[in-house]
Amino acid sequence: MRGSIGTGKNLASKSSAKIAYQAPKVSDITEIFQKSTDKAPRETIYGGLIMPDKINGKMPAIVITHASGGVFPWRELAMAEKLNKNQIVAFIPYSFEARGIANTNQTAGTDITFGMRLADAFNALK
Repeated sequence: MRGSIGTGKNLASKSSAKIAYQAPKVSDITEIFQKSTDKAPRETIYGGLIMPDKINGKMPAIVITHASGGVFPWRELAMAEKLNKNQIVAFIPYSFEARGIANTNQTAGTDITFGMRLADAFNALK
């Protein structure tokens, strides 16, 4: 992972939290669209919840998924900062790091599929 929750250049003072949750281990996105993930094995992954400076009751939230290179301060964390400035909470699933892969430039050879990253995002919404 190239970016860390709360350590991005402009996010050091932001309120952030690492949250673990269960996601199905799927091999393909068709499993998600066919709703056949109920019987899939579960695994614990985590993501970062990045909050605006001022919290006023219920707030909208957006899940930001990372690309095959992982989480970057200039991309996902910068997007979270822009959302926070508009009073929107951001959650970033760390699909690679949560599965023990710290450095990657692509998903090839990692055994982490696009379907798994998509399932991570959908389960983050829950």
